[in-house]
Amino acid sequence: MNCPTRWARSASTVSCALSLVVAALLILTGCGAPSAPAPQFSGGTYESPSQYHFKVSYPNGWKANIVADSAATTTNPVFPLTVEITRSSASQAISSIVSNLTVAVLDLRNPQLVDKDLLKTATTRSANPAYHAVPIAGLTAYATTPLQQTFPNGGQAITHVDYYLLVNNIEYHISTDAVSGDKADIDLASMLASFTLT
Repeated sequence: MNCPTRWARSASTVSCALSLVVAALLILTGCGAPSAPAPQFSGGTYESPSQYHFKVSYPNGWKANIVADSAATTTNPVFPLTVEITRSSASQAISSIVSNLTVAVLDLRNPQLVDKDLLKTATTRSANPAYHAVPIAGLTAYATTPLQQTFPNGGQAITHVDYYLLVNNIEYHISTDAVSGDKADIDLASMLASFTLT
């Protein structure tokens, strides 16, 4: 399946991305591995490399995973960093689907490297009725309407929301995925509130 870039998503493309995640997770779930207790993680604070200027705190039971880091700037300078903070929970005993908060950096500081449509999307969210203003890090960010998708195995549902904060030609794309029954809403709200520019 071929999904558009995460910064150009409409409701249908978000659904497309969620479908890919669901398919991958269902394959992993069906591999026949014996279920094991969920690992216990200690909380902490993830602080980005200095050029990306953010930090986010997470409580016990969550773990920060760097999907891409600043070493990737030579190969992908526009999308140099993605950090996913995942939940360890009892629901992992029956499913590999977990709640998470993701922060992905879009670096617009060299506009010659950025696709013009992507640049336009990132810089015109305030005028786009698909988004509504929300406060993040003391500034105005733009959020999508929550999108819920139900999984075929066990009827679990995941609620996905995207938040976009543009500061000094860096756009922070923060997304939350709350799995039903995971009791992650309070933790996700706390992490979102902890997002700070440095």
